[in-house]
Amino acid sequence: ALNTYGRLVVRATRVGADTALAQIARLVEEAQSGKAPVQRLADRISAVFVPVVAALALATLVAVGIGLVFGVMRLINFAYGELITAGAYVLAYTGGWPPALSILACVAAVVALALAQERIAFRPLRRSGASPATMLVATFAVSFLLPAIYLLAFGSRGQIVGHPRRPHPAFTVAGVHIPRIVP
Repeated sequence: ALNTYGRLVVRATRVGADTALAQIARLVEEAQSGKAPVQRLADRISAVFVPVVAALALATLVAVGIGLVFGVMRLINFAYGELITAGAYVLAYTGGWPPALSILACVAAVVALALAQERIAFRPLRRSGASPATMLVATFAVSFLLPAIYLLAFGSRGQIVGHPRRPHPAFTVAGVHIPRIVP
């Protein structure tokens, strides 16, 4: 029924923070902001446990990788970083090319440099029956030689590599759709 004829008297028994709605809101806020003791303990444990597990996983991956490479090649090559640098140079200088072609050029350059290392530096040492220590020193020599070649080729001062004028369009490689490469 609607009160259309008389006045309506309303008496407020509580206002502001004393209302039931304000008390409910305060209780919900306290429940959301507070943590149970078990949750605080779990947070403290995970703050230490997760980084330790990640570090151990990385160390294990490196150890397995080195073991696998040594098992196959009988050589631990410390010049892999320089191969990655060569690939980065190729990507920088082919930045205006279509992405698939630029990536293909990068992989081709790195593979060619790795094969050149093998044929020029490591294979002759293997054939002559060089000791593992000699092979290890040869990898260090190659890892010092390649940066010196980079310095001679590109200079010691940094060079600005331009960005492509427009974002590369989407493309598909072996059924995998790559939406766009943005510089």
